[in-house]
Amino acid sequence: MTLEYTINNMGFLEIEVGVYLSTAEQITAEQEDWFDNDAYKNFNFTSSEYWITTDCGAIPQGVETVQEGILTIYGIEACRRFLGG
Repeated sequence: MTLEYTINNMGFLEIEVGVYLSTAEQITAEQEDWFDNDAYKNFNFTSSEYWITTDCGAIPQGVETVQEGILTIYGIEACRRFLGG
């Protein structure tokens, strides 16, 4: 099972403690249930295919592929190790 398959099937994956890579579909579905005072309750999560979010409230970052998300989270060298390259 690939990382992309897992994320697309589950809708998200916790990549690091408190750091998530989610599909736009999953995060917009969850967004409806967020508290009204949540800083990202009305954030537009439809402008990218995937989103990097954190438990600490950092600004969500949109990416177009799972690979781009992993590269963004880990950086190039760490990503090569993570993906076995």
